[in-house]
Amino acid sequence: MGEGRRTAAAGSGTQPKVAPACGVKEGSGSRSRFVGLSGGSFRAVGSFRGMSICWIRALAVVEGMAMSREVQEMFAGIAERYDVTNRVLSAGIHGRWKGRALSLLKPIEGEKLLDVCSGTGDLALALEGIVGRRGRVQGSDFCEPMLRQALKKARKRGVEDSRVHFVAADALRLPYRDGEFDGTVVAFGIRNLDDPVSGLREMARVVRPGGRVVVLEFGQPSFPGFAAFYRWYSRAVMPRIGGWLTGDRGAYEYLPRTAASFPSGRRFLELMEKAGLREVRMVPLSFGIAFAYRGEVKEAVGDAGSA
Repeated sequence: MGEGRRTAAAGSGTQPKVAPACGVKEGSGSRSRFVGLSGGSFRAVGSFRGMSICWIRALAVVEGMAMSREVQEMFAGIAERYDVTNRVLSAGIHGRWKGRALSLLKPIEGEKLLDVCSGTGDLALALEGIVGRRGRVQGSDFCEPMLRQALKKARKRGVEDSRVHFVAADALRLPYRDGEFDGTVVAFGIRNLDDPVSGLREMARVVRPGGRVVVLEFGQPSFPGFAAFYRWYSRAVMPRIGGWLTGDRGAYEYLPRTAASFPSGRRFLELMEKAGLREVRMVPLSFGIAFAYRGEVKEAVGDAGSA
């Protein structure tokens, strides 16, 4: 299931202020930690269950984002059961889909890469193992409880402190310089943006000329018999199982509703081209349940928010 809806940040031209996300109060609990992004720099304001400063220092939350608070809180509510629910609902196939997306990204040692709508950090952590000590990986998402799960996962896997940074940020206003990364990837998050083309444009903005943008997203199966089965499964079975595992059936009614209406296949390639990406191509996965897309940044892309 993809991450929640992101919208363009409000109040452009004003300095962002530090604020907690998803209803979590700053300083709540003796071991909580928030890190703020202000004027383009990070500052630490606490600690998180003994984790070292390097992990949390990029967990930034910017006040003034005009994001859908309702959907943000929905993902906060299912964060702790998010991974296990995805494994059950997809029978583990979603892991293979993510592997296919990484094969399209073609990461190499020493690169700087960004995982947008990172959620619980699967792709960011997979990339960390590829780019090595000379590389750098950032994972961004707008929901801090999801990123806390990513941090726990990283710690459990023994990933070193400085190897991956997670940032709570609006996908339509990424807190990075133009051309800062060699590539960006988003898995099951682009359909949740209020403006997917602007989201693609923003991902391209932070990638150097010649870099890659990869998207993994749900589609609509076209094989008649299988398509009917999948519609039944996603509308009747998925919400029931998802609700049983997480306690929030509505979150798993949201998935098929957004996936069924979102452009896929060649229609999504047109969105990528509209965002300025070139050499776009796609790979259908599991009879069209999902698609992996790739585009290249041919020249510097200006800040989408400045138009």
